[in-house]
Amino acid sequence: MISWRIQVDMLLPPELHDDSLYQLSLEQLAWADRKGLSEVWLSEHHDSLFISSPLVLASAIAAVTENTRIVIGCLLLPLHDPIRVAEDHIMLSLVSKGRTEVVTGIGYVAHEFEMFGVSSRERGRIADQKLPIYISAMAGEAFEFDGRRGRVRPGPYRGERPPVLGGGAVAASAKRAARFCDGFAPADGDHKLVALYREECVKLGRKPGPVRRPTMPLYVHVTRDPEKAWSVLGPSFLHEINYYGKWAAEAGNARISYAATPEELTDVAIVRSSPAYAVVTPEQCIELAGKLPEGSYLCLRINKPGTHAEMSWESLELFASEVLPHINVARPEDIATPVVDAIPWRR
Repeated sequence: MISWRIQVDMLLPPELHDDSLYQLSLEQLAWADRKGLSEVWLSEHHDSLFISSPLVLASAIAAVTENTRIVIGCLLLPLHDPIRVAEDHIMLSLVSKGRTEVVTGIGYVAHEFEMFGVSSRERGRIADQKLPIYISAMAGEAFEFDGRRGRVRPGPYRGERPPVLGGGAVAASAKRAARFCDGFAPADGDHKLVALYREECVKLGRKPGPVRRPTMPLYVHVTRDPEKAWSVLGPSFLHEINYYGKWAAEAGNARISYAATPEELTDVAIVRSSPAYAVVTPEQCIELAGKLPEGSYLCLRINKPGTHAEMSWESLELFASEVLPHINVARPEDIATPVVDAIPWRR
């Protein structure tokens, strides 16, 4: 069984972006929810045409959907007040009736830390400080943080704390997830990191939670005419790769899940050869799904055609009508991350 995922982001060439895409995304997600969408993912970046406030957008998505899991993957916790984030996540939990989870990350893009006045060198230490406060505040526990005391009210939907996974691409992130979180979402699916996460859970006396690995291809677009679709999607994907390359260069050693270089790329052929992107016919999509291992996902990017709305609708409609009936897709409730109760830092 695999899941059907949609990822929302607006990291587009400026000529493909306008304000209408936000309402279009809500309309398309409401439509996909009725067709059996398993999960929608949002992430966080700043000073770019990305999603700068994913919890706000997630609440809007929650209001127009009924079943789909809503995942923030990931939330850059070191940049934020953990109590404010806990309150916002609880509001999202209430609006969505408990359909949410968050992958927390420490971030790596230097200018984002400058924008929020946070030291990038201290981001791991800051995450270790904020993560248990954020989680326990959502659970309704009294908090004491940085000289402040209180309790977050109201509590989450039905009093059930939303699950929190740890994200990252280094050993410290695996250990952090084992210590604080309900599961692990390694940035590049490194088997050694997954093994380390599980070993650390055993050492701490905790049952390892689910591991959310990235699946290749990362992004799928379904179309009757792949060549025509590539004429729009190629520059959009190239723009994305160049942004990630620039961010990775800022960080010095960030590990990105697909090809990204500090030098600006101009040849769309490089994108077409990347394993991250698949522009396929419905028949090819069915074949692709059949080769994916258990627990993988097919991720549609409804925003990447940008202002070419007819192209994103085509991909959604072809997937729902000609691919979905031929593959075994997980229901939203089947992929929900269970909350781990025994948390060592509470002892």
